[in-house]
Amino acid sequence: MKLAAQIVIAVKTAISAISGLLSLYLGIQFLLAAVSPTNQTPAMFFCIVSFALFVYFVVSSVLGIVAISRLNKAKCKADIPIALGIFILILNSNVGGILMLCLKDEHFMPKELVEFKKLLGDGIITQEEYDAKAAQLSK
Repeated sequence: MKLAAQIVIAVKTAISAISGLLSLYLGIQFLLAAVSPTNQTPAMFFCIVSFALFVYFVVSSVLGIVAISRLNKAKCKADIPIALGIFILILNSNVGGILMLCLKDEHFMPKELVEFKKLLGDGIITQEEYDAKAAQLSK
């Protein structure tokens, strides 16, 4: 689920970056069109809208980059602020934000350790065996 969140956020971040560049280009074109006295009011309106969209897409892209970086460095769920997940949910990607908010500590463990944790829960191995394997995998 951690990888899925990273992929969804990365795709949306790339789309936001491209959209930001497009809105910047359109804003400049509308600004140039606003020089003519006949188109001044509509061109200025669309210029302002384009630059506002540019700011939104830049913020969305920066948040996406921060979220991906945090997900890469995180060792447990506590390493990812809930506020970042909410901001991603609102400003970047609904699916990516939901996945970030739904992550559990098991999603940050190596797959082999998750299997050992299940064996521990089933009573097949002891706590000492689990701790030894966790120490071995953390090296």
